[in-house]
Amino acid sequence: MPGIIAERVFTLFDKNKDGYSGKEEFIAAACRLLSQKFEDNIKAVFEVYDFDDDGIISREDIRVLLSYVPLTETLADKKSQGRKEGTFTKSGGG
Repeated sequence: MPGIIAERVFTLFDKNKDGYSGKEEFIAAACRLLSQKFEDNIKAVFEVYDFDDDGIISREDIRVLLSYVPLTETLADKKSQGRKEGTFTKSGGG
C-alpha cells in the first residue's frame, strides 16, 4: 500500500498536475502536511483518500484503497491450522 499512498501524497505536491513539484508547490504542500491545525491536516488526508479527485470519498475510493492492503492470512487459513476465531494464542490475539 505505500506505493499508492505515495502517489496520492504526490498529488498534494503537484497542484498544477504537470508531473513535477516546483519550489512553490513543494513549500505549500509541506506547510499543509506539517500544519499544527487539525482542519488543515484532515483536509490533506481527505485529498489523499479521494482517489478520483471528485471532492467526496466514495465507496469506489475505499475499494481502491483496500485493494492495496496486503492480506497475509485469511480466516480460512486460520481454521485450517486448527485455530478458531476468538482463541488466544501465545502470540496473542483472538
